[in-house]
Amino acid sequence: MGPEKLVKEAVVAIFDLDGTLFRLNVDWARVYERLSWISREYGHIGMFGSLVEAYRWSEQVYRAKERLVEAQAEMEEEGLSNITMISQGVKAVRWRLARGKPAAVLSLNTSNTLEKVLGHWGLFPILGIDNVERAKPDPQGVELILRAHGKVPGEAVFIGNSDIDRRCAETAGVIFVHVDDIREEWFE
Repeated sequence: MGPEKLVKEAVVAIFDLDGTLFRLNVDWARVYERLSWISREYGHIGMFGSLVEAYRWSEQVYRAKERLVEAQAEMEEEGLSNITMISQGVKAVRWRLARGKPAAVLSLNTSNTLEKVLGHWGLFPILGIDNVERAKPDPQGVELILRAHGKVPGEAVFIGNSDIDRRCAETAGVIFVHVDDIREEWFE
């Protein structure tokens, strides 16, 4: 089954946010640096190279995750004034929603950011990094979305833009479609 059919016909479509629906103007290197500085207060030495690294570390440290989420949300807020729409991803979401087909979001962004960008869209659920115990590529978020819709992995597709999204989908048993493989004209 090709990407067009997967995106249109899957019972549930799960979308990533940053890089799939919108490109946020966030300096991620600065975010990782800030999270690394916060972690030093808890005895961690070294710099994080990704959100996944930072949150994986925080799973083992009491109250560290809350501090990381707060700092990340603050830095994401700075980038929300200048976001760019990724038209093929947005068209796919709008097409599905207009036809009453379930669409959800699973992102490494914070729920605060997701609510500000997507709160009025009618996507369900919208899960940020602070809504799951274990961040992508762990499949927990996909499993929560499927459970919320009463569906199984074979009924869903994950649309994303990164290797983390692909690994998350594969681990959850869901087919992955890269946003670059989607064509705007499919939804006209």
